[in-house]
Amino acid sequence: MFITSDPTEFKDFDFMAQNLSSLWPSIQGKNLLITGGAGMLGHYFALFPLFMNQYYEGKKTHVYLLDKSFPPHHWAVLLKKNNPHLTLIESNMMDGLEQFNLPNINWIIHAASLASPISYRRHPLNTIHANVHAWENLLEFLRKKNNVEGILYLSSSEIYGDPPKEMIPTPETYNGNVAPLGPRACYDESKRLGETLAWIYHEHHQLPIKITRPFNHYGPGLLPNDGRVLADFVKNILLNKDITIYSDGTPTRTFCYVADAIIGHYKALLSGPVATPINIGTQDDQISIKDLASKIQLIALKQLNYRGRVCFENPQEKYFLTHNPIHRCPDTSLAKELLNFSAQINLETGLSRYLTWCHDRHKRSGQN
Repeated sequence: MFITSDPTEFKDFDFMAQNLSSLWPSIQGKNLLITGGAGMLGHYFALFPLFMNQYYEGKKTHVYLLDKSFPPHHWAVLLKKNNPHLTLIESNMMDGLEQFNLPNINWIIHAASLASPISYRRHPLNTIHANVHAWENLLEFLRKKNNVEGILYLSSSEIYGDPPKEMIPTPETYNGNVAPLGPRACYDESKRLGETLAWIYHEHHQLPIKITRPFNHYGPGLLPNDGRVLADFVKNILLNKDITIYSDGTPTRTFCYVADAIIGHYKALLSGPVATPINIGTQDDQISIKDLASKIQLIALKQLNYRGRVCFENPQEKYFLTHNPIHRCPDTSLAKELLNFSAQINLETGLSRYLTWCHDRHKRSGQN
């Protein structure tokens, strides 16, 4: 049984396997818990070990996928009844994990969070609960175990806030310029506190926690209704509407394709230093939002004969641009030095794959 019939996902997993095969014996045959398993990154974090199970002889990795809900259309439901190496657990972790009678968990990836700006602006307290209280519950659960080999905490590039120009690209040594009050603070500050909890549980309870700071990941799993900029652009394209920018388009970003990103995060989990935050992203292909819109417009023209324009509108949401960083680009030298990780998939290739994945999914769903 193939884990995926999607050609884009299969190409991504094959690429990831080539880059992670030397580390995979560390996790082969072990139990892996992934929180936030219904999210964009959880989607690839979970499917990849199941993909690897098909090609490695011997014991198989068992994936425990935890999320507050698994929507009916989600891929995981399709696997629920026919994959013996996948267990779904519906929970937000607010009541702890003891109730689930989990077996010995060897590796943990904590990806549970409300990462979409639309979601965390609408649900600020839920955002704090996910980033702080649920994380602390997980740490308390793991503190009582003695078989944990590695824990990965996915922090965020948002912990840097809005760095000054001289801190672009932004190194891990920069402590940030974060607004404690405002619509983004619930996410930014709770992610910072999550890192503090990671450090405390490492220092005082010797938990082997690794910290990564994702920078603008995108690709399969990022649904068009997510609310992040590339999801918005693709949604416009699929609906044959103009690509709409809700700013002047001058802020700049770098974007890291999900297959590259997952390689970096898995390398951090399996071989990275304990309690040393590491940026995962790319400092290449830095681009303004308006140029990004033009780039994906041209790709959509070539692939889908899309004829829409790029237009500018004022945002309807009151706090849409409040504390929005002007520049977001990581210094990735530490990831290269400590993990031997550098993103390989350039922006044009990644955008093409992402658009293909969204379009194929759109066709299968029969949406208009």
